[in-house]
Amino acid sequence: VGSVAWAVNPWVKTHETLRDRLDALQLIEADRVGVFGLKLDRTGGFNNVRKVTALAELNNLPCFMCSSIELGISTAAAAHLAVSQKNIKLACEFSGPQTIKDDIVRNPIPIVDGYARPWDDPGLGVELDEKKLKKYAGKAIVCG
Repeated sequence: VGSVAWAVNPWVKTHETLRDRLDALQLIEADRVGVFGLKLDRTGGFNNVRKVTALAELNNLPCFMCSSIELGISTAAAAHLAVSQKNIKLACEFSGPQTIKDDIVRNPIPIVDGYARPWDDPGLGVELDEKKLKKYAGKAIVCG
């Protein structure tokens, strides 16, 4: 992202290549980023995403969460994180639930009229399907 950001005049939106707060800080210091697209897995989990959103908030930069075409449990985690961060103000992209044919959660986060709302149940709010966990143990789940 860095070399592209310095080679072009307009700001860039980070997404696939934003790995951690150091990447974020480098782009902020160079005034080359306009928005952070965050992926829970690429950025290194909850704590690292929170560190990036804190940097972004200090610099008045908006953020949004992105999907990695993941299973429902990861989508639930990303959605919970998104609603807990006050500067994740832009529409988020959660395509995993629409692309996985046979998810391992019984109650994926509903996406209705373009809005995802995390469950209010304890933890991430999703229930794992034990039969599917056994069925897919050590195997790939096909996107469809």
